[in-house]
Amino acid sequence: MSQPPQSRDAEIASLVKSSRPHPWELALHPIKGIKFILALATDRRISMARKALYVIPLLVLVAALIAPESIIATIVALAMPLVGPVINIPADVVVDWALIGLAAYALLAVLPTAIVSEHHAELFHPKRVKRWEERHGRVG
Repeated sequence: MSQPPQSRDAEIASLVKSSRPHPWELALHPIKGIKFILALATDRRISMARKALYVIPLLVLVAALIAPESIIATIVALAMPLVGPVINIPADVVVDWALIGLAAYALLAVLPTAIVSEHHAELFHPKRVKRWEERHGRVG
């Protein structure tokens, strides 16, 4: 007995070697990265709870980055007296944004792998998707 044919979305998702973009893909293509995140945010197949688990930690990190260091240092100093003085050391903005990027990448694990892989293929590897559609006589 043969297996049922895969859906278009599952076959598109299988065109790439990984289920999510490589961190360098996101770093080298920030516009595509933003489109990728927006595509995931607007995909109706992903529950609001999963979207919240992805977005809320990122918003907290961005808010911490944007907030004045003195406010953050005061809060941390009250919460952990040993860490407070270390926080007052000015951090390089590039390092801050890199950490947010790494968190965004790591949090992709919260979202369904097949959907992440599908959007990854369509946004970062459109030529592969087009070749697949031409071979199979399908239009997405």
